[in-house]
Amino acid sequence: MVIKVMETYTDSIDVKYEAVARMLGYGRLSIIFRFLIPMAKPGIFFASILGFMRALGEFGASVTVAGAID
Repeated sequence: MVIKVMETYTDSIDVKYEAVARMLGYGRLSIIFRFLIPMAKPGIFFASILGFMRALGEFGASVTVAGAID
């Protein structure tokens, strides 16, 4: 689920930004850290919240089943 959300946000970033940064002389890592990650920041935030909530739900189900056995 988290990967699908991140994929949606990263696919929405236009590749022209990467091409312009490459023309300006930025390297591959510099493009990632200076342009792509800041542009995908809302997607990273949303995906991390979604992943945390899903993990919390799975933990709650496990605790409920483990508590019912005893």
